[in-house]
This record gives sequence, C-alpha cells and structure tokens, in this order.
Amino acid sequence: MSPFTRLYRRLKTVLFPRTMEAELDEEIRFHLDMEAQKNRGLGMDEAVARTAAIKEFGGVGRTKEESREQRGLPRLESLMRDLRIAARSLRRTPGFAFVAVLTLGLGVGATTAIFSVVHAVLLDPLPFPEPGRLVVPQSVLATGGDRWAVTYRDFQSWTQAGVFEHAATYQSPELDVTGGPEPLRATVEVVSRDFFAVLGVRPALGRLFSPDDYQPGGAVPVVISDGFWRRLGGTRNVVGREVHVTGVAGTVVGVLAPGQGWPNGGDVWVPRRAPVSADDLGPDNFVYGAVARVKAGTTLDATIERLTMLSAGVSQEFPQKRKDVRVTATPFREWLVGPQLTRSLWVLLGAVGLVLLIACVNVANLLLARTTRRQHELAVRAALGASRGRLARQLLAEALLLAIPGGLLGVALAAAGTVTLTRMAPEGVPGIERVALHGPVLAVALGSTLLAVLLAGLAPALSGSRGSAARALVEAGTRTTGTRTTQRVRSGLVVAEVALSLTLLAGAALLLQSFRNLRQLETGLDVAQVVKFEVSLPGATYNTRQRKLGFWDQLMARLEAASGVQSASAATAIPLGGGGFYLGRTMIEAGAPEPPAGTEVGIQWSAVAPRYFTTLGQPLLAGRDFTAQDDSAGPQVIIVNRAFAQELFKGAPAVGRRVFSWRDERKEREIVGVVGDVRYSGVSDSLRPLVYVPLAQEPHTSMVVVLRGAAAPGLLLEAARRELAALEPGIAMARPGTMAQVRADSIAQPRFTAFLLGVFAASAVLLAAVGLFGLLSYTVAQRERELSVRIALGASGREVRRLVVGQALTLAGAGIGLGLVGAVALTRVLRALLFGVTPGNPIAFAAVSALLLGVALAASWLPARRAARADPLAALRVG
Repeated sequence: MSPFTRLYRRLKTVLFPRTMEAELDEEIRFHLDMEAQKNRGLGMDEAVARTAAIKEFGGVGRTKEESREQRGLPRLESLMRDLRIAARSLRRTPGFAFVAVLTLGLGVGATTAIFSVVHAVLLDPLPFPEPGRLVVPQSVLATGGDRWAVTYRDFQSWTQAGVFEHAATYQSPELDVTGGPEPLRATVEVVSRDFFAVLGVRPALGRLFSPDDYQPGGAVPVVISDGFWRRLGGTRNVVGREVHVTGVAGTVVGVLAPGQGWPNGGDVWVPRRAPVSADDLGPDNFVYGAVARVKAGTTLDATIERLTMLSAGVSQEFPQKRKDVRVTATPFREWLVGPQLTRSLWVLLGAVGLVLLIACVNVANLLLARTTRRQHELAVRAALGASRGRLARQLLAEALLLAIPGGLLGVALAAAGTVTLTRMAPEGVPGIERVALHGPVLAVALGSTLLAVLLAGLAPALSGSRGSAARALVEAGTRTTGTRTTQRVRSGLVVAEVALSLTLLAGAALLLQSFRNLRQLETGLDVAQVVKFEVSLPGATYNTRQRKLGFWDQLMARLEAASGVQSASAATAIPLGGGGFYLGRTMIEAGAPEPPAGTEVGIQWSAVAPRYFTTLGQPLLAGRDFTAQDDSAGPQVIIVNRAFAQELFKGAPAVGRRVFSWRDERKEREIVGVVGDVRYSGVSDSLRPLVYVPLAQEPHTSMVVVLRGAAAPGLLLEAARRELAALEPGIAMARPGTMAQVRADSIAQPRFTAFLLGVFAASAVLLAAVGLFGLLSYTVAQRERELSVRIALGASGREVRRLVVGQALTLAGAGIGLGLVGAVALTRVLRALLFGVTPGNPIAFAAVSALLLGVALAASWLPARRAARADPLAALRVG
C-alpha cells in the first residue's frame, strides 16, 4: 500500500468513521470466514473453527472499540469523538455556551487588538537593513536630563575618528514646494553626505544623491517620499520634473519606496550644499539632528564610550560653553517611539492581559459549576469503566470547543478594534499605519486561545475526574455544592477576579485623575476663538530684512481687516506645542560676571509681531507691549515671562533692567514688560523661562500666524486663506487649526492611555461582578435544602440574606486585600505617566475598594433575596 493510500485511509477513518467501520467490518468478516473455512478443512467443528480463527486473527473480532485502536490516527480520532460528545453536551445548555464564548471572545479580542498596536510600534522590524545598528547621537548633560540635537563640531569629530560605519546630519524645516496645481507644505530634510547610506534605503524610481550633488551650483537635486509622490499625482514620469523648494529651483531625481523614508514625517530630501561656517562650528550650536550606523561587530556601549571621550575633548576646549555636556547614542527605535509612549503601550498590553486572565477565570468558574452539576453523569461514566484521564480529556474537549469559537470571535473583534485604535491613537505615533492582523498577531490570538483552554479547562477537568464514583451515585438524588476542594477552588477564582479587577481599577483611577489634572491645568492663555496656521516665505525672494518685514506687515493688515477677525499676530513659535521653533539661549544680567563666576538662566526665545499677547490672551503683568517704534532703529528691547524674572531677579522688579545673551550673539536688551507664564511644549510641560523679542528687530521667514475673532474657526481660516493667496499665491497655508484643538492634542496620549485602561478596568469589574453573581446564585441553588432547614428552625429572612451577603463581602474583601498589593506594584510602573498624582494615592485606593465592595453587594442582592424566600417545607422533603 502506497503512503498516499495509507494517508487517505487514515483521514477517511477520522472524517467518515461510520463508512470506514462498515468497510472494516466487512473486511474482517471476509478474513474470518476464510480462516474458519480452512480450520473446518482440518476437521474442526463450526464453533471451534470460528474461535480458532478469531484467536489467529489477534482477537480483533472481540469488540469494535478494540479493533478501532489498531487503525491509524487513534489520538486524532479520539479527539474528534470527544469534540462530538462535547458539542452534544453544550447544545443542551446554549445560554451557558453563549456567555462563555462571548467572555473568551472579549478577552482574546482585546488582547489581540492591543498586541497588534504594540507589535507595529515596538516590535515590527523597521524598514531598513539591520535596523538594530541604527542609532541617533544626542547631546545631554552629564548629570542627566533632556536630550537634544548635536553640534556640527561634534559630528566632524566622529567622522574624522571613524566611530561609525556611516554618519550624517539633517535639519527638518517645513517649507513650501511648488510643482503641482498648488503649493504644498512639506517637511524638507536637508541632509549631509551618507544620509541614505546610513539608512540603507533604495529608490523605487530614479536615483539617490551622488557626491557631485553636494557641490554648489545648478538646480538642486530632490528626492521625494512615496507619499509626497502621490500628492504630486503619482505618475512615473515625475523623475526629471522641475519643482521649487521655497522658490529655489530643483529637479526630482528619485522616489523612495513606501515605508523607506525618514520615519519622522519627511517628504522631500535635498543635499546640504552650504559651506561650513563659523556659526556651524560653534561648540554650543546644538541645531543638527544626526543619525548613524554602528560598525558591524561593535557594541552600542563601546560606541557610546568613544562618543563620550570625543565630546569630553570639545568640552575641555570650550569649558564655559560646553560645561557638563556629553554626547551619547540612543537606539533608533527607542528614539523614534519615545519612553512615554513605550511605557504606555506596555502598560496597556499588561492591562489587557489581566482582562484575558479574568475572562479565563470567569469561564473556569462557569465550567466548575457545570461540572459540579454533572457529578452524577461523570460518576456513571466512571462506574462503566471510563478512566480518570478519559473524563479529564472529555472536560478539556468541552473547554476547547468553547475556546475555538471564542478565539474566532476574538479575531473578529480584534479586526474591528484595530480600526478603532488607529483612529483613536494620538497623531504622530510611529508605525501606527502598519497595524494589521498578520502572522505574529494571529499567532498571539492563537496563543491566547490555547491559554484560555488551559486556564479555563484545567481546574474543571481535574475536579470532574476526581472523587468516588460510588459516593457520587449515592448522592445523585440530593443537591450538593460539590466537594470542599471544588468550593475552595471556585471561591479562590472569584477572589482572584476581584484582586485583578482592583489592580486594573486602581491604575485606571490614577491615570484618569492625572488626565483630569491635565485638563484642568491653567495654560496661561485664553484659547477660545483663536485659530493658527503656519507660513514660510521663500528665502530666495524674501532675502532682505525689508522684504520680510514688509510681507508680515501687509499680511497682518489684511488679516485684521478681514471679516470676523478681531486681532492678528505672528510668532516664530506658539505655546502648547502648537508649531514653530523656539531658539535656546542663555542669559545673564547685564554687567554681571559671566559663568562660571556668575549665574546664567537657560531660556527659550521667540520673535513676535505686535498684538501677539493680546491675540493669544496671555496677560501682561508689568510694563508695556511692543510697539511700532521697537524696530531696528530703536533700542534693543525684550519682554520676559514671570518664570524668567523670578529665576534671574529673585522676585525683584524686572522692568527697566537689562539682560545679556552672553554665549552667542552677545547683545544687551532692556526688559520693557513681563507677561504671564505659558506651557511651552504642551499642557504637561513645566513652567520654564521664556523671552520674547520684537519681530521688527529679529525678522524671520517662517512664522506661526494667530487670529482671534468672533466668527466660527472655519470661517476665520477661510478668510485667512483668501488673504494669503491674494498677497502671495505661491505660499501654502500649513497646519491650520484651532488653539483649542492644539491644547487637546497636547494631552492626546495620556487621554488615549487613560481611556483604554479605564475601559479594560470597567470590563474587569463587570466580569468580576458576573463571576461573583454566578457563584452566589449557584451556591444558593445548591444550598436550598440547607437554607430551608434554617428557616424552618426559626432563622429570619434578614439572617439568611446576611449569610449570603456576608459570603460575598468576605470573598470581595479577600480579593481587595490581594488587589491592593498588586495595585501598589502597578502604580510604580505608572509613576512616569502620572501628572499631579502620587502613585500610592490612598484616596484612589479607598475609592476603588469601596466601588468593588459596592459591586459585591449588588451582585449578592438577587441571590440573597432568593435565599430569604426558600421554602421551609423543602426541609421535610426527601431528595
């Protein structure tokens, strides 16, 4: 017989057992008849000949079950038989099966959906060759703290020392690109040599930069991303097309493949052609982003050690400007995702894992209750010869039969959940577009399903296969709550549900309280009825101070004359992370000794147009606002915020005093006003020193325009779009929106984390309530005769209710005690995600404990009421 024939027969045995049994019986009868006929020829009578034939044939004719064990795939056939029996059993209890499948589906679906996001953002390999060797060099204080960009001098020291296999710098201004029907705002990456070699990318169309492209002269070569190519029309003849980047002529030479671009939103790449200037080589000119590829066979620690040594040499050369500054290297993905988002996603995955565990515990409790009710049935099977292992396999088969549709339901829910999660996720989450139910994610769904089978089915299988068959048969006519072990297991599972629920609920309460603190935090602004957008002037056209200021003056005049606009202004950067760029500098009081002998204050610097503070609703606390006289011909003036005045002047009046930016431009300015503090990079940012200079004294080409008006935000932005197009048709209005939305976006990530953890905690509490209700209902039903005896002997309904409620509170209390231990451990993980909330907040812990006690009381109300109504005559009945 060929292998294919044997495989066919074995599969036919499993899939069509009755057909194969008939064929096998016919074949066995044929061979037995032939053997018996031969025996009769030897002189045996009919009965002896038949018995000898059966014996010669190996006894296969004794029972059909024994003959089947000698055929192929016995284990798979046994599993199929167990599943058929389990299906018949579950059909008799459709309500139980529905609840169990739904519970498992919710747990598996939530776990799969969250893991799909974690996989896409944190685990999915980046679209570069050997992404583990990609790092981002960064400057940092030796004492720790924020990390920022690097200097060109440091970059030169790495390349000359050969620290990396490849290294490159980049700067990412947002500029206008023309070449289509209308100007498009794009993130333009100005990159040095070896940038694409660092990433190891290849073009889908055309080519990348060659060494000659970095030489001055001629049209600028341009490489575009797949997304920007589609914005330009998505035609294959785009290579060779002329485009203008802020008025500078360029030619598209290549298009990157999807996902191959710089993953921080880059649209267009141009080579850095500007010669290295003295400003570029400034030891404290931290304005260059960097990316590098570690040499093969070199560890990250060894690379960081060399960077630290080289940066120490620069610090020794310039001790005043580079005190305590060193250079380190951060793994690319770690830099890309950021520590807060990474921690949030792992917390959410852990939380949803607890929800899955609670779901499995709940189903295990349901199966235990069902197994207890079936003790008589299982005892009969054991009395008829079924082994303990056979009974355990049967009960596990029932759990598997529940988990299979539960897993399929979970995948369906995960498919819908991933769509919802990608829509809810904060803007700019790297890799969120790659969220999908692919192989690794489906493997987690399968693993979650198998885990559900083990967790939900193991305890009932062990419980149902244990015990005396004779005792179970004797007790067949009475109601019982099962063995003490079973009761303890079920009670322990409920305690575990309550404990896990409290852990999740405590974490959700802390995050929700933290989010509430962020929402209620004063930003120092009145953002109602304020809109904003960004404008960048082409440097080739607006290349003088007069042209820049002329454009901004005309635009502000047009905007303030537009319908519905009350005031208009502009700044190089606006608060709450609303756009633009701040310039970092350090200042001292004029005439004071320079550091290290004197005291300096690190500041963020912004150039603003007139009426800026009025438009944003930022209060003027002392002095005056900028006026038209604060131009290049007038004295150099500055407005500072309260945090700056407090840090430098220790509460003394600041207006009229002079400050000096000593490290770079070395200019003195007179303080003419003090304004209120605002949040710099977002609502959760600390109050830091900020200073403002008049735009007329520091003109810029890129500004964020702000408008305040009584009209609807959409109407204000549309009016601004018309005025901008009328003034300069080739300039795009970028990132339009409201300041209210900017404020909301700055807390989008904590809102996302708090909302999801709250949903998971609510699901866990609901599951715990269902589990407690199910246990008490079943206990009351099984103890009906006992409760009837109590009432017959004089117990009041209140006493019986107190008995049931007391059991519920005892279980809930034990779960709360264990849960508080888990909550303390969880809040340590959440510490970095909290704002204005202490991790071990006793009020939050007390509140969630009281909530769970309330849930326990609610879950015990109906069972207690039923127990109090037990019939005393039931005590006199037998059976």
